[in-house]
Order: sequence, then C-alpha cells, then structure tokens
Amino acid sequence: MNSITFSATGHENILATHERSFEFTKSKEISKDADCIMGVNSDYKLEELEFLKDKVKVKITIDVENLKEEIIAYGSPELTFSDEGFVVRMTNVINPKTGAIYADKSSKTINKKLIEKMKHKETKMTITIEVIEKYEKLDFYEGLSMF
Repeated sequence: MNSITFSATGHENILATHERSFEFTKSKEISKDADCIMGVNSDYKLEELEFLKDKVKVKITIDVENLKEEIIAYGSPELTFSDEGFVVRMTNVINPKTGAIYADKSSKTINKKLIEKMKHKETKMTITIEVIEKYEKLDFYEGLSMF
C-alpha cells in the first residue's frame, strides 16, 4: 500500500497555531493547550501507516468542505507510530506520535479558512497521504545519520 485516507472531526478548542507541526488525534476531547491539533476522532489504522516507514516523499492532502491544503513531508525507517496521535513535523524529531518529518507546513501556516471550519464539532476532514516518490538520501540535509 502506498497511500491511506482517513478522517477526523472538528472541535471548538482547535487552535492550529503551532509553528513546527500539526496533529490528528484519536481523542474526542482536547484542551486549548493542544495548539498543533487540527482534527479529533481520527480513524487511521496503525497497520495502514507502514508505508511511511520507508524512505518516501509523500503528499498529504487535507480536505474540509472542498477547501484543500497540500503538504509535502517525508517518511522514515525510524518511525514507530502511536494510537495516541499522528503528528507531522517540520523537523526531524521522531517519537511514537510522529507520522512524517520535514513537512513544508505547520498548523500555523495551514489555510485559516480551513482551520476555522474545523472549530465546529460537526465538521469532517478527510486526510489522504500518498507516496510521491522514494528517496535514497535527502538532499537538503545530508548530515542526518538516519538517511
């Protein structure tokens, strides 16, 4: 499998102001401290994320009521995944919640109209992650040992 599509719903506490990441959580409730969360009640399955453990460049498409945002990010053999949340980071920080690294956008830079829609519980978001290509080495960060 080289792609996954899953959904998430809105929540009144969604802020999406984090400067280096965004997250889709399986939790139903979040506090206002959760500044990177863009959707709750995410229904991804861990086994469907396995393709991200390869050296792949991916396109993440977020669709909310026909407002779309595309993000480019990278998978890594170092990823482990968690049922707690799926975090996409602009950095190379990897922990169990990390789903992709070196993203070209964070929650703070995502379309604000899309974020405003996600502040309502009835709003549904569709997230599609698909492989664009495989890589051997990331050109923009040659010193990173895991690549």
